[in-house]
Amino acid sequence: MVYVRHRDRMVQESVYEDLVNTLIAFRWIPGTTTRPVRDPYDGPDPTIVQTDPDQVLKMVKDHPITLIDYFPEATTDESGLVGEPASGQTALNTLAIDDGQAGEAIPLELGSTLAEIPYRFTLAFWAASVGIAQALLNDLRDRYRGLVVNTDAIVLYDYNTDPTVPVVPMAVESFTYVRPAEEQAAPNEATMFYAQLTITDQVD
Repeated sequence: MVYVRHRDRMVQESVYEDLVNTLIAFRWIPGTTTRPVRDPYDGPDPTIVQTDPDQVLKMVKDHPITLIDYFPEATTDESGLVGEPASGQTALNTLAIDDGQAGEAIPLELGSTLAEIPYRFTLAFWAASVGIAQALLNDLRDRYRGLVVNTDAIVLYDYNTDPTVPVVPMAVESFTYVRPAEEQAAPNEATMFYAQLTITDQVD
């Protein structure tokens, strides 16, 4: 198995890239996928998907989806511009994912260095409505079940050396989401949802 330096960061980047490609393929955000995916709108054969701004789902026209790889302050302001929230507040339909938390390595074979390392990623979604949150998170659930976009795995790539060559498929163990109690929800018009993605990396 190939040695990957800064492996935790490579895992994080691979999960983030997969998430971006998923949102593009489902028409939540504009852009072009970095790799061929199974287009939910156009059959099972993997292909590069390009989503133009006018193809983005109409339900997020007023508040486009913004994906960030850090957790901002848990507030919202409808006047915030995409990518530049007003007054330091979080814009509606912001989807945040953390950098993932690695668990303890679990040996797979006696006398071998082969092991599994679980990773837990937490996502937060400051949704403009419950309907948008459920639609987006259900799309992510279907992707992580392997029904669309990719198999039920996230491929690890080594961005330090050659990001075109897959290193190992990381199994998706679970993806769940919840809506917090009202007293824990964000103020103003945001509807807060939290999700958790658990994957397993295999190292040697």
